[in-house]
Amino acid sequence: MDAENKKYIAAKLKSIVEPMVTQLLMHKPDDVPRFMLDWLKTTYNRPAPEVQRTEEEGKKDEVLKTPDASRTRKRQRTST
Repeated sequence: MDAENKKYIAAKLKSIVEPMVTQLLMHKPDDVPRFMLDWLKTTYNRPAPEVQRTEEEGKKDEVLKTPDASRTRKRQRTST
């Protein structure tokens, strides 16, 4: 791991991840992702920052929103 990543972990992640992992180990939830999301929402209840998207990322998002033609055909066949 390079120095830049280590610096980012120490400055930004450690203060969030360590307490969350502590709570996970204390509660041992069956649904870990749900617990993590709920914990983050209650601990850091603030609006998400606006994310700047590159043009390429925007194109990928549009592809994901567009129904896949093969899936559409399969749904049509199974629903008849």
